[in-house]
Amino acid sequence: VEMDGLDIRKYRREDSESVVALIRSGLVANADLLPEEHRGFVDMLRGLIGQYVDAACADDLADIATTYDVDESESKELVGGFWVVARRDSAGTGGDKVLGTVALRARPKRTAELLRMSIDPSLRGVGMGQRLVGLVEKHAKDRGFEKIVLSTLNIFKPALSLYRKCGFAHVESTPLPVPDLEVDPNVVCVVLYEKSLKSGTSENFKPTPCLA
Repeated sequence: VEMDGLDIRKYRREDSESVVALIRSGLVANADLLPEEHRGFVDMLRGLIGQYVDAACADDLADIATTYDVDESESKELVGGFWVVARRDSAGTGGDKVLGTVALRARPKRTAELLRMSIDPSLRGVGMGQRLVGLVEKHAKDRGFEKIVLSTLNIFKPALSLYRKCGFAHVESTPLPVPDLEVDPNVVCVVLYEKSLKSGTSENFKPTPCLA
């Protein structure tokens, strides 16, 4: 997919540093979405998010290509993927600039997990999130997955709005385990959403428009 100097393409190994930086900055900035009455905990939440990204860097982000089946055959079933939105380096001065990411990871029982969704502020509000979700759904459907699941935090309101718009249904909420947090534990929760890709069920697959 190409649009005005931007490509939505598969991850390349040279994207690694830019990908991690975008995911980290996007997640840390979301700490500012805490309700006003709990703004005093923003720094603490930023610290927790930083720890989460550090852990991810030692886990799936340490070898994105392997974790997300980037090099697998396009025809192979039940494989995930990792995609970036990149501004092309037309001047040849230092590589493409990564402005968005999204990933799909294979899980048991023909389930895929959508994760690592991050979009640079300059591309928000123009349908990019819906475009990326549509891309992931099409990939999952084509590869034989029957359901997509995802988890995020309840304070990430724009993300929740996007996923609901794309047909994901809330499954459960779990309070974030924060030691010594003297506020209602339900203020910050991990929320699980899912969307069925199966046809012929009460949750018929309704593809999210790719907006191409």
